[in-house]
Amino acid sequence: MLRDWNLAALFDMGWGPRVATAAMIPLSVFRLCVGALVASLILFAQPALASAHPHGSRTVTRTAFTLVDLAVDQDDPFDDAYAKVRIVSGVNGNGDEFTKVRVKVSGIDADKGTTFGSHVHVGPCVEGDGAAAGPHFNITVSRGDDEVISDETEVWLDMTVGKRGKARSRAYVDFLIPDGEAQSIVIHEMPTDPDGGAGSRLACISI
Repeated sequence: MLRDWNLAALFDMGWGPRVATAAMIPLSVFRLCVGALVASLILFAQPALASAHPHGSRTVTRTAFTLVDLAVDQDDPFDDAYAKVRIVSGVNGNGDEFTKVRVKVSGIDADKGTTFGSHVHVGPCVEGDGAAAGPHFNITVSRGDDEVISDETEVWLDMTVGKRGKARSRAYVDFLIPDGEAQSIVIHEMPTDPDGGAGSRLACISI
């Protein structure tokens, strides 16, 4: 496991000073760089959506340098886009469950003011196969209740393009997403209607 790496032991083997010398940088700076790299690897080795601690919250940040193209047979506004996703889930001080999702997408080739529907889906991102992402995650379905479709039972993340092809979105819902029940955020061609529809699936972000 990454967390079991022992930097001191690695330096004791002598490779650290040799690499630092070859790169013509101070050994102290080299140690800091390696430490930062290992810390980053530990962060990104964690699961994207995990059960929250009963007395706290969990924050996970994911960066997708390119989005998964779900419409490979056509040019779309997200062909050169990339995204950053931040997910916070847990139980607040009142004992209430919550999930917060923030999405920032850059490099969108669309006019300012254009809105695209976006939602958390149950299935994975598969290039050229929008259907693989499955339906929206819905907490009423997850709990085995009668399905209710709304922005309170699903995670809707509609985004409107602003300056320089950038768009941001956020959602706050009062439930947790169980392990393994949500794997992606799908961006659609149109804004979300009251029934949850938003047209064709264009791009996908793995979570």
